[in-house]
This record gives sequence, C-alpha cells and structure tokens, in this order.
Amino acid sequence: MPSGYTHKIVDGAQSFEEFLYGAVRAMNSFIHMRDDPMDAPLRLPASNFVSKGSPDEVARRLAEIHRYEAELRDELAKTPKEVEAEFEEHKTKQWAEYKERYARRKPIHDRVQRLRSQVADWVTPSPDHDGFKSFLLQQLDETTKWDCELPEEPVFPDTAVEYHTKEVKWLEQRIERCKELHQEEIASPDVQKDRIEWIKELVGSVPPPPGIFAEGEL
Repeated sequence: MPSGYTHKIVDGAQSFEEFLYGAVRAMNSFIHMRDDPMDAPLRLPASNFVSKGSPDEVARRLAEIHRYEAELRDELAKTPKEVEAEFEEHKTKQWAEYKERYARRKPIHDRVQRLRSQVADWVTPSPDHDGFKSFLLQQLDETTKWDCELPEEPVFPDTAVEYHTKEVKWLEQRIERCKELHQEEIASPDVQKDRIEWIKELVGSVPPPPGIFAEGEL
C-alpha cells in the first residue's frame, strides 16, 4: 500500500524532485506545516515558530500567563479589608463545597462499606475461592477510592494575611511554571536558524520544481 508520499508514483508519473519535496514535509525543518494540506506551498519556518506546541496551544498558554498575571496584580492591589472579605468568602465557599460533597458521597460510601463487610466476613468454600474474594474486595476498595471516598474537612490559614500570602505565592508559581512551559513550546532562534539553513542547503542541492515553495519564500 503506497504512503502519502509515494501514492503519486503508483497512480502515475512523479519526478525525483516532486517526490523529494513532497516527502520533505515529514522532516523537522517543516514541523511548522504539520497541520497544513499536503499540497500547500512550502514555507520557511519563522524565527520563533512553535517547536512542540501548535500555534493554538501557544496562544492558549500566553492567555493563561496573562490571566494569572492579571489575577496577581488584582491580589497585590487589595486592601487589608478586601483581603479579609476574600478570606471569609473563601472559607464559606470551601465549607459549602465540603458539605455538598459529603452529603452526596455518604450514602454511597455507607452502602459500599456494608457490602464490603459482608464480603470480608464471607468464609469461602475452598482455598480456590480466596482469589475471587480478594477480587471482590479490591473492586469495592477501588469504588470507595474513586467514587465515594469521604472528603476531609477543609483546613484554612490562621489569618487573612497568611491566606493572602499563600494566594500570591501560588499565583507567582503558576506564572513561573506557565512561562517555563511556554519556552519549551517555542523553538529557540538557533534551532530555527538551523532548520532554515537545512532547507536552503537542500534547495541548493536539488532545485525545487516551480510552485513548490510559496511566492517570496526563497
């Protein structure tokens, strides 16, 4: 079965140059065109184009950074009275979420535990059934862990100031981490320079057929 790069050879005539510049799309130097149609004219990579993430992923990461930075500015600008109000609102919200989750899970948790007690007390008819009993207990334990484990009561800082300090630190850490991820998603200028050089060396070795590259790219 022909590949996406060889089907033209099977379907009809294809020159060496056409085959070469069709297959070159699979190389790292053209990773910036990985989502483009196979017949799209080739383009040189920009000096700061994405190495790992797609343009949409990079845009989302930048938006995430800007959102956290805005939240940090807002947090740092709050007055002591606003910090106190936010702390009280946070505690009220956390307690409400805890009570809702506890009320929702408690009946299920109790049913599962009653059944587990029955299985644990079951005396198997033979040692050959012990593995089955262990399997039943394992299933119930997994259900408890993932579906009905009772939440722990929320724990809060002693003061609004301590809460505010933790919020600021968390936002700063998130911004730092997002910026690290952003840098990983962007190819360095040196990497892009090497890719462009690789393409130009290829073009010097095998001149591309007319129309292979977008107008003005070479």
